[in-house]
Amino acid sequence: MSAARNSRFLDLLRKVPGFGFPDELTELVQRHGPDSQELLQAIIDARLIGKEEACRQWAMRSALLMSIRSPRLSRRGGGEAAS
Repeated sequence: MSAARNSRFLDLLRKVPGFGFPDELTELVQRHGPDSQELLQAIIDARLIGKEEACRQWAMRSALLMSIRSPRLSRRGGGEAAS
């Protein structure tokens, strides 16, 4: 996966209020890869962040990437292209 996509997910996690596990996160990234569902699950299993918040941040990284690629779609909030 792209480094930019990975960077966004990790940046989003680090910005969550109360997130205080940078060393543990680095270890999990090294073990599971930078942008994998295994990393997401490991973060949840290690309780670095709650499941709902981890999934929210995982989805946000995809939404950010999609908005960069398709700004017209993201402004509409759906799958329709703006006219």
